[in-house]
Amino acid sequence: MKNNIKNFKKLEEELTSIKTKAYASHDKMKIVGPSYWMKELAEESKVFGDKEHVQIYYCIDTNVFKYRDKQEMRVKHQLPTDKTILLFVSADIDNYRKGFDLLVEAANQLKSQDYLLLCIGKVSEETKSIPNCQNLGSIYDERKMAEIYAAADVFVMPSREDNLPN
Repeated sequence: MKNNIKNFKKLEEELTSIKTKAYASHDKMKIVGPSYWMKELAEESKVFGDKEHVQIYYCIDTNVFKYRDKQEMRVKHQLPTDKTILLFVSADIDNYRKGFDLLVEAANQLKSQDYLLLCIGKVSEETKSIPNCQNLGSIYDERKMAEIYAAADVFVMPSREDNLPN
């Protein structure tokens, strides 16, 4: 095993050297990070550390993601009109980094059970059985996504680690 680790480290050093040399001649190259964290990682890298770095946040289409009547959106998407809706979104709800377990733990401490955890994303069978939780699956239509956001009372992002999502 020690030889494998040593070989991998050597291979990584060789690849880093090749990449550094390949990018060295590109004087006008700028590295763009969509978050401070990602920009900072690039600034610290051996390959891109000497390049100019800028941060440009992800943009959002305000013609799609705009105010909509909450009750209308709930009726349209067959969501309860009489509960507080807590919205959680992740490509994979069970991904530990996204912190869904923290949200469930916090929700269980609420005095009132008059809420719905509304989830969007891939989910396991175990997560589907959580009380007061409804999963809409993955949504790829941004207009529908915007309507679901409008139907919620609050968007909750308990991530342990993230890179500035929208």
